[in-house]
Amino acid sequence: MYEDMAISLQKIRSGLYIILDDKIPFYNLKKEFFKKIKNMDSFIYHTNAVLNFGKREMRDADLKEFTEMIIENFKLNIIKIITKSPELKEIAKKRGFKSEDFLEKSETEFGDNIINEDTLWIRKAVRSGQLIEYRGNIVILSDVNVGARIIAGGNVLIMGTLRGDVWAGKDQGENSVVIASFFEPSQLRIFDTFLLKSDNIQKENDNIPRLAYLKNNAVFVTEYKEWSLRGK
Repeated sequence: MYEDMAISLQKIRSGLYIILDDKIPFYNLKKEFFKKIKNMDSFIYHTNAVLNFGKREMRDADLKEFTEMIIENFKLNIIKIITKSPELKEIAKKRGFKSEDFLEKSETEFGDNIINEDTLWIRKAVRSGQLIEYRGNIVILSDVNVGARIIAGGNVLIMGTLRGDVWAGKDQGENSVVIASFFEPSQLRIFDTFLLKSDNIQKENDNIPRLAYLKNNAVFVTEYKEWSLRGK
């Protein structure tokens, strides 16, 4: 679990929304960003990214250094910069970035924080007989095998194969989601509703991740083309 809140990541429709603390010094911001993202680079490789600098004032050289670090080290495609600073907005535009004051609400329809103080990270496969339970979000960087069980108060994000049991939204309710790179759960539940049947269970040659969500008292599964968790 990560303790710092200098960098917050959120999944949005167009890719990854990166919220950067505008109160810490620029040097510390770079350091915290690199520390937080370095273990995820293979999963966000070539992902579109929106950067939110808040009210931070930056020189042209600072923005150049920061964006080049992101592009070169993590292969992120920066599609937009959110800033409250008129000066930084102009600098961003001169550097070829689209810049706005805020992120459109429609972008965050299925968005929620996946890296913050309320997220538990599991780096190894969850094997048969294991139970992982956490009050917040759970991110698993490997597989959930048959016979394993995951219970999260919030969202569940599985970078590998889901074949075990998952219960998301136990505490945080009906807005929670389950995302998996390969989706074939033994049992899936969001809040108080079970997935009864899905025509969207993946075939072995299908590389498109799946998103499960709750709507109108039913759990639905849809292809999640906006962000390939396996990378391309």
